[in-house]
Parts: sequence; C-alpha cells; structure tokens
Amino acid sequence: YTQGTPLVVRTDNGPQFKSHKFRAFFENNEELLIHERTPNRTPNKNAYIESFHSILERECFKRHIFMDFEEAFDVLDRFMDFYNNRRIHMSLYGYSPAEFKAKLERNEVNAFKIAV
Repeated sequence: YTQGTPLVVRTDNGPQFKSHKFRAFFENNEELLIHERTPNRTPNKNAYIESFHSILERECFKRHIFMDFEEAFDVLDRFMDFYNNRRIHMSLYGYSPAEFKAKLERNEVNAFKIAV
C-alpha cells in the first residue's frame, strides 16, 4: 500500500456486495477504496480469498462444533491470531503475515504485486 493510492477491494457478485449501502460506502470513500468485482463463475479470479476460505474451513471450522455464537467468535478470533502471527505461509517465503510485514518494513524482503 502506498499512501494516497486507493486500496482495491475485490469481491464476487454476491447480493451483499450489490446492496445500496455497500455501493454507497465505496462512493463515499472513493479516494481510499476501489470496488472491483470478479466475473460470474470465476473463483480463480479471487484465488487468494478462495484459498483462505479453504484453509479456514479445513483448519478451523471442521475441527470445532460450536455451541453458541460466543464460542464461535472466540475460536475464530484465536484462529485469526494464529493465521496472521504464527502460521507459515509459503507464498510469503515461509513467514507469517506479521513476520513478512515486519521484514518488509525493514527492507529484508522484497514486496511483490498480487495480481490474478
């Protein structure tokens, strides 16, 4: 992210991403955010989030039976902490996202453009 450059938020075409409120949010923040939709029936165009959903399902949801919302929230919160701070990501040269970000800030690794 470069300050002054809008972030791109890529979504599929689910109804939650077509709502008036969602559209208005992006219109009100157009200097900061750009909304980009993937073509219908093309999960490969959103490969990173599809991969994350697969990992979340396999490593979190299939390992737990939640008795209530609070338990689900707690388990998901702990999983996200693990995912971002301790889980190794081969796409980040074997670092966790937090480690990669710290190394990037110290110029110990090179940034790379994510494009699909």
